[in-house]
Amino acid sequence: MKEIKFRAWDKTLGKWDYFTADNIIVYIQTWQKHVINGDEFYQYTGLKDKNGKEIYEGDIVKDTVLIGDVRFTNGAFSAWFINVPEGWNHEYIPVFMGMNNTEVVGDIYENPELLKQEG
Repeated sequence: MKEIKFRAWDKTLGKWDYFTADNIIVYIQTWQKHVINGDEFYQYTGLKDKNGKEIYEGDIVKDTVLIGDVRFTNGAFSAWFINVPEGWNHEYIPVFMGMNNTEVVGDIYENPELLKQEG
C-alpha cells in the first residue's frame, strides 16, 4: 500500500517540510501552518527513482536525455518534459513508465534553472 506523504515548500524558511498522514494530529498542525503561510503542497507519487530516492510532485527528473518536472494532471502523476524530440507528439509521460532510467536531479524551487531550455 502506498504511503501517503506530502511536502510543502516553506516560503518563509526557503526549505522543504516533509510530513505524513500517519499521525493525524501532527499532520493537521503541519498542514494548517503551511496553509496560513500560503505555502505550496506536493504529494509523494509512491515511486522511487533509479537510485531509490522518493519522487514527489515538483521534483525535476531526468530520463536519459529528457528532463522535466513531475505534476499531478489528468488524474495521474506525469513528468512534463521541456526538451521533447521533434516528431514526438507527447510532452508528458506517466512517471511510472521508464522508471529504470529516471533520476531525481532537483526540484522546482531549489533548481529552477534545470528547466530552462538551452537556446
